Amino acid sequence: MTSREGVRLGEEAARRLAQTGQHEIGPGLTDAEFARIERDYEFEFADDHRAFLAAGLPLKTPAPYERRNPWPDWRHGRRDLRKRLDWPVEGALFDVQYNALWHPSWGQRPSDMSTALSTARRHLARAPKMIPVYGHRYLPAGRGTYGHPVLSIYQTDILMFGTDLAEYIAVEPFGRAVIPLLTPPRGWTPLPMVPFWSDFLEDEWERKALKHLAAFGVRPRPEDLPAIRSVLEAETSRELSTQGEGNTLLMRLCCLQLFNSGGPDDVLLIWRAKSASVDASCSIDVRLLCGSGLQQTKTYLSDQAPADAQEALAYLRDCEEAGEFVDFSVEDYAREWSRLYGDDT
Repeated sequence: MTSREGVRLGEEAARRLAQTGQHEIGPGLTDAEFARIERDYEFEFADDHRAFLAAGLPLKTPAPYERRNPWPDWRHGRRDLRKRLDWPVEGALFDVQYNALWHPSWGQRPSDMSTALSTARRHLARAPKMIPVYGHRYLPAGRGTYGHPVLSIYQTDILMFGTDLAEYIAVEPFGRAVIPLLTPPRGWTPLPMVPFWSDFLEDEWERKALKHLAAFGVRPRPEDLPAIRSVLEAETSRELSTQGEGNTLLMRLCCLQLFNSGGPDDVLLIWRAKSASVDASCSIDVRLLCGSGLQQTKTYLSDQAPADAQEALAYLRDCEEAGEFVDFSVEDYAREWSRLYGDDT
């Protein structure tokens, strides 16, 4: 039986998605279609995920630079669906083979690689099945469940991208597959996390980001800006040289703090952070470049000599043409981020 609260949460997520006006949304999945999908792929949707897809099936997010549609095609994409459903387990097995992953609950690791992989696969088959929402963002399967955080799963690099499905949709920029990483707002009490998969959440990154937030706040004092710039420069350098060791959660927070300072002088520092890696680009939303406003930022960049200033300007123009700055307001954007960080001042 589907829970009433799960239905409410899924319908709210669908309403928020429709309100963006940036998506092609088809008729929702029917009971017969749900039955076929769940039979063919051997899982049951969580209640909020089911209600979201029943309200309307997202078909496409227009983005010329996307190599494939980030939304799963639950009606016609049989081969693609299988790949998306297999992605979390195959990614974990990749880390078993190449990155020495071995979960403590699996017992002693076999010395033979083929045995280790078959043992890991057997244990992974018992872990909750993860169901794609958008790109490599997932919710766990399970009729009668709802309200789990949306997890980004890339091998065992796992991050929380929304405290629940409706919250995820509310903060998803969706101009392209770039989603700002979330720190849980103060007072948020999570439902039980997903066994196995939640064990890989980047707790140390979150602790460092929360410590930084406590020290400087979302809207830092002018005298704190040099320290924030130093933190961002250090993490950017680490991410650039290691491609994965920089704390992109902390980098994103620093960029937000500089955005809230309101001046254009930090635009190139933010751009260099965003350009440090694919992960950093996905973490740092393009609108964080525009704390002084879109037009003022473009004017500032056009007057700068460095080559990366012109790269940043060209990127801003491309994003503007793609519709990412429709109805953009510095005040509204800053207010939304403040709310997410539990600072409503």
